[in-house]
Amino acid sequence: VLPNVAKLLAKFRAAEAPVVWTNWVRTPGDGHYGALDRFYGPEGTTNAENPMYVYGKDATDTLPSLAPLNDDEYSRTIRSLHLSKFADRDARGELILYPLLKSW
Repeated sequence: VLPNVAKLLAKFRAAEAPVVWTNWVRTPGDGHYGALDRFYGPEGTTNAENPMYVYGKDATDTLPSLAPLNDDEYSRTIRSLHLSKFADRDARGELILYPLLKSW
């Protein structure tokens, strides 16, 4: 899968087409809580089996082979707490993804 995604990303870059990077950043004990937390509960957090969270030191980072390469690309990275990227908001409470899409 990764080689195919890397090829697709290279084609988007060559065409100067917009790409948005999103990273799921939920970790056990992060203090956030929602419906899926109620569904899955706390089971599996000590052995890294609860699917609500990512585990490991660099688990919230983009894979290096697919990561943004410059400041413009990094500006289109969303560190997300939501399964729907349209729900993510910045520190001021403003939507993140919709204005990006609208600007293109």
